[in-house]
Amino acid sequence: DNGALTPSSSALTDLDNTNVANASFSLDTITLNNTWVQLKTGANASLTVTGATQMEQQSTTTLWKFASITVTNGATLNHSANSSTHTFSLNLEATGNMTLTSTSTINLNSLGLAGGTGCSGNGSGIGGGTVSACANSSGGGGGGHGGAGGNSSNGYAGGVSNGSLTQPVTLGSGGGAGYAAVGGAGGGAIYLKVTGTLTLDGSINTNGGNGTINSGSGSGGGAGGSVFIDTSTFAGIGSISANGGSGGASPSGIGGGGGGGRVAVYALANMHTGAIQAFGVDGTGTAKKGAAGTNLKKFGSANGDLIIDKNSQAIDSRTD
Repeated sequence: DNGALTPSSSALTDLDNTNVANASFSLDTITLNNTWVQLKTGANASLTVTGATQMEQQSTTTLWKFASITVTNGATLNHSANSSTHTFSLNLEATGNMTLTSTSTINLNSLGLAGGTGCSGNGSGIGGGTVSACANSSGGGGGGHGGAGGNSSNGYAGGVSNGSLTQPVTLGSGGGAGYAAVGGAGGGAIYLKVTGTLTLDGSINTNGGNGTINSGSGSGGGAGGSVFIDTSTFAGIGSISANGGSGGASPSGIGGGGGGGRVAVYALANMHTGAIQAFGVDGTGTAKKGAAGTNLKKFGSANGDLIIDKNSQAIDSRTD
């Protein structure tokens, strides 16, 4: 009921089986303790996020629906870190408008599929980077998503390209381990459905994590994640990034770069002028760079534009 949450509450903890109907409330922090909360908000509810807020969704397809959504005052919104399987995403719907102000961010960096661990651990996911040698000179391959991951300096393969070009909702895959160096995690996933205007003046980031270095070996970078936007009007000057992470640059075994993620934006009208990136990231030395991800934009009745941008780097891997 409406009394379950207090408007302008600074912290809300242990909200199992909580329903919120037709309320207007501002939240600084939601702590869900590895559980799931369904916000049954109704047609008149609005959400304002003003602090560091984590919104876990155990179902990867469930939408949290509000009349309006505002992320403001330097707020950071994210979902929980995934492990070896896709458990958490951030899926939000506004039947009116959604605004992300210039000092605020949706930060899903390194919250996708986990990087490999141990002396010969492959990264998690379909596009997980590989490593097969248990030696302190082995480098892990980069994770793949929109673009394939780069091979390590030792030739261990980067992960394959995967996920949907037109409706991206999958996580970035993790980079392969490098001996004891943990692979970079992939980027997270967000779906925003906004009936009115989505004004993005802040940033939406779902970049893959960088590889690490340990005992003379470097792990692979994680692949960029997914950003899927469906709105009537897309506005603002803010940025979207779904870039891969760099490989760990060890003197002996260098990790491959992570592939770029996937971004798709659909709008009836476009007034957005900010940057949208899904870059693959360079591999250091003889390691290979990850391939560019995909950036699909379709505005109004025009045919969509597909942008595959290698960011002025040579092409070492493949985008599908």
